Amino acid sequence: VTDVDYSLYPSRELQRDWLTAYLESYKHSTGREATVTDAEVTQLYIQVCKFSLASNFFWGLWAILQSRYSSIDFDFQRFVHVVKVPHC
Repeated sequence: VTDVDYSLYPSRELQRDWLTAYLESYKHSTGREATVTDAEVTQLYIQVCKFSLASNFFWGLWAILQSRYSSIDFDFQRFVHVVKVPHC
């Protein structure tokens, strides 16, 4: 990837819609009332954002190590600067 287009990342609204559908499906599959509150969606959204940050931190550290030790011909240091989490 030479250029990352962060405008392709799902909007906050789309993410919340997806999380709502996810929670409704989860509740339905576990035999619970499928009604989802805004507070539940917000709580899950915050958790997803935190895990996204942790995941990107991991990949950034991985790229730093690869830039030092890997024999693969790839610009790992540039990759470190590309790893970001938009919309969180």
